[in-house]
Order: sequence, then C-alpha cells, then structure tokens
Amino acid sequence: MDFKLVKKISEICPQSIKILLAPILRKKLINNKVFLDTYKMLDNYDTLSNENKKNLQFENLKSILIYCNEHVNYYKEAFKNAKFNPSTIKSFEDIKALDFTNKSIFLNNEASLLSDEDINHYIAYTGGSSGKPLKIYLDKDSIYKERAYVYHYWAKFGYDYKTSRMITFRGLEFNGKISKFNPIYNEIVLSPFKLNDESYEKYIKIIDEFKAEFISGYPSAIKNFCALLDKNKTKLNIKSVFYISESCSREDDEYIKKVLKCDTCIFYGHSERAVFAEKYDEQYVFNDMYGYTEFIPTDNPDEFRIACTGFLNFKMPFVRYLTDDVVRVIDNKVTEIIGHNTSEMLIGKNNEKISIAAINFHSDAFNKIRQYQFEQFEIGKVNLNLLLDKDLIEEDISNIKKALNKKVKDILDIEIKIVNEIKLTKRGKKKLVIQHIDLYK
Repeated sequence: MDFKLVKKISEICPQSIKILLAPILRKKLINNKVFLDTYKMLDNYDTLSNENKKNLQFENLKSILIYCNEHVNYYKEAFKNAKFNPSTIKSFEDIKALDFTNKSIFLNNEASLLSDEDINHYIAYTGGSSGKPLKIYLDKDSIYKERAYVYHYWAKFGYDYKTSRMITFRGLEFNGKISKFNPIYNEIVLSPFKLNDESYEKYIKIIDEFKAEFISGYPSAIKNFCALLDKNKTKLNIKSVFYISESCSREDDEYIKKVLKCDTCIFYGHSERAVFAEKYDEQYVFNDMYGYTEFIPTDNPDEFRIACTGFLNFKMPFVRYLTDDVVRVIDNKVTEIIGHNTSEMLIGKNNEKISIAAINFHSDAFNKIRQYQFEQFEIGKVNLNLLLDKDLIEEDISNIKKALNKKVKDILDIEIKIVNEIKLTKRGKKKLVIQHIDLYK
C-alpha cells in the first residue's frame, strides 16, 4: 500500500479504528525496504573513516550529476553551456564550473527541471522567506529515506523506531479536540494552541496514559508546556526533546532542559530534500550521505550562504541550489543556522500563540502570488498582504480564503489585502510575519 494512502487513512479514520490498525499502519513505514536499507546504510556509514566517507559522498555527487545530464533538460543545457562533463569530474571543486540554481529558477522552469523518467512521485510545496510557494516533485521513496535519516539521528538521543512512543506539539487541525493519534509515527499529536491553565490537566492525562517517552514539536509550544509544568510542579519522565520546524533560542533551550531534565536536539532540513544537518551540543554537522553542501561567502566573514546538491530526489533534482539560509562558522564549526525555521508568531482570538510554522500553504491557490506576508495589529485579527504576479479573479480569492480557513478557522480572522510592496526589516530581510503586538506583554 502506498505511504501517502496509508497516511490519508490514518488521518480520516476514527480514533478507535486508528488504535486497532496502529501496528499494521506503523509497519508500512518501519518495515519498508527503502527505509530499512537507508537506515542500515547510515549505520554502516558511521563506521567508515573520514576519507572513505568523503569518497562515498563524491561518488554520490557524481552519480546525481550524471543522472541530471542524461534525464533533466534544464541541466543538460546548463552543463553544455558550462562545458561541464560530470563523468570526468575528479574533485568536489569541479562543480564550481556550474552556476547556482535558486528558487526563482525553479519557479520559472518547472517543466524543464523534471526528470524524463517515469518515477513514482508526489507533489509538495514550500513557502520560504520570499513568501512564494514552490511546487516540488519528490520521489515517493524519498519519504522513507527522509524518515530513516530522522530516526537515525534521534536514535543517538535514545529513540528506538521499533518501540518508542512520542507526543508532538504541532499543527492546527484537530476538529475541536486537543489531540489526535498518529499510528504511522506512533505518536499522539497535541494541539499547541489549546494548551492553557484550564486544559493543562487533560494534556497531562493523555501523556501519562500514552506512556510517552519523548516530546517533539515547535520549540515555542514546548516552552509554553514547560512553563505550565514548572508552574504546577509536575514532573515527567522524558528521555529527550526533538525540536521541529522552528529555531530555538539558547535561553528557551536551557529552560526546557531544566524543566524536563533531559537532552534536546534539532536538525536542519527543508522541503526540497537537498540538505540535512544534525546538531550536537553547539555544532551542526551536515550529513554527507544526504547531499553535498557548499558554504558561499557573504560580506560577513563568519557567515556563509548554504548551497546544496541533494542525493535523495531524482524526479526534480536540486543542484547547487542557493538557499536564503546562512550558517555562522566559528573556529571551523557551524554554530548557528540563521534565517531558517524562525519562530515568528501570530496571536489568536483567545491569546493563542500560533507559530507561522503551522501555517504552511500547500495549495495551488497561491500560484498568482509573487509574495505574501502576514501583518498583525490586533489580537485575533491579521492582514494577509499579497504582492501579485497576475490579477486575481473572484474564484482565486475564494480558494485563498478556503486554504486559510482550513488552517486558522475560529482562531484568526484574516483580511486579504493587495499591496504594491512587501515590508522588509531594517536589514533588508523579508519576513513572513510583521508583528506589531508585544507577544510577551
């Protein structure tokens, strides 16, 4: 059974049916051959010398470049113009003969960036700091490969994909409830935005009954949960915390560690599946089996932009893909990744703090929009500012409203505004949220 179909079944089934089907649905992931082979490969990779690791990464880089030259029209033309023959490259430096790609190139050249092979794939979307969703074609197998990388990283903090139980603070859609069971990932997903003094005991009861060993989710939501644990002097037996979708400040991280008395970790990645970095202590380590990552100098000698060539996805390969994300390098170590997964927040009608990470639009409704940005002046209300590529008709507005209401109905009232420009920060950066409310007043 296809993984996306399994996921859909797990989403629409009543809770009681999910619990009955849980072992079967879970096995569709953890018994999958691609997942198991990738996990075993990562185990073996950890035993190699640094020299052998780099040699293996180079062979993978060469293979994806040869594939692009044979099956992807955009790269065929780009390689030809650069007089670049991937079959004859001798070192990582040789890739510098190629120009960078970027989000704009993928937005404007979608058809020519697809493999001519009939690869089983699905479509995803990414927003990013520019606010224009990018349509991405991903190999179905990349689902299992990606999950193997995540679980292999988490295993270093005690997670066992065969048995571990997790609670996760993420998402917006709970059909009026505070929790939902996700059998595929053996987790209970808890609403980050209904957690307060009144509902707190219900959350604790769910966690205790599930016997959760790990917590994952938005750092902002986990911090809020920890504040309530602290206030009520509740102790939980949690082995590790896994942050997702947002960055976490040093202060918030230290507070979460203090309250839960356990380790925390976070990995860096993106929807394009071209880069994966694991954080250990104060350093990010980029996984060489996931892709090849280049650090491109900026005006600041300690900061470098990330360019990546991914190894997981063949339907729409990303080669020398220049992101907006920046690494900070101190003493030859990546200590920080800037501009990615920021914890920008909106305030709901009942003072819910809504992470922008939860409002990721996976919809064609934004095809005519160049950039979008939220701006909030009043609790429970927000403006969605749209900078257009093409004029919108009434049906377009209706589709946008449907996409919004699916995410934030009963939490936020959103007014759509057509604008001539998107506001920038004082440093000239684009932000998805311009917040005029003091979040911690």
